[in-house]
Amino acid sequence: MNKSYAFKQIAAVLLAVFLTHMVRAETVGDSSASESPPPPQVFASKGFSLGLSTFELKASGRLSLRQKSHYVYSERSEIRQVDVPRFLALELGYSEIRIDRLGFTGGLSIAKQMNKDADDSDDTLTRGEGNLTYGFSGSANLAIYGLAGLSAQSFDHLGGRINLGLGVQAGVGMIFSKKYVAEIGYYLTRHSFNKEYFEKDYPEYELDESSFIETKITALKLGFLF
Repeated sequence: MNKSYAFKQIAAVLLAVFLTHMVRAETVGDSSASESPPPPQVFASKGFSLGLSTFELKASGRLSLRQKSHYVYSERSEIRQVDVPRFLALELGYSEIRIDRLGFTGGLSIAKQMNKDADDSDDTLTRGEGNLTYGFSGSANLAIYGLAGLSAQSFDHLGGRINLGLGVQAGVGMIFSKKYVAEIGYYLTRHSFNKEYFEKDYPEYELDESSFIETKITALKLGFLF
């Protein structure tokens, strides 16, 4: 079975589970509307979560080369922005999001390219992240929070020629009925080129250490706590 097809099938099942739970939560909420209001909550969420996210990736950077010869020659070129087709990601996370105080989240996600691009590549992006959070408001059915943190990202777009990258991210999210999460986040990550791989392909050149590639991602995530 094609790996991309299997990945999409798993994502479809998780999305169906998420929507089913949302419908059940709304039904329970309507039936309990006449009950007395709950006491103020400290945690908007506490526990593990499973989610789906979708995003498009934009990449740009700089490539600096030096020729290996007795002649002094160098070439420096800007890498034009490249838009990689949309990705779909599965994410496993843990969160302790508190109301009116600091909390934290952490997660690991694996994303697959949904459609192959012009060079027929089928890219995978893996990211681990940690964030500090702050809950702005909370009630029995809704909490809003902000987050910011650091991440490490692996991106195989050039077949091993890009090293593990470090980045920052920030975002906002909402938690419904203490079980369901909707989040939008912006990720900025800088990668260096793998010098060994690059010089194997282009033995007449040396790769300057100032070379880099930068990725920008705006991701929308839906998930549920368990």
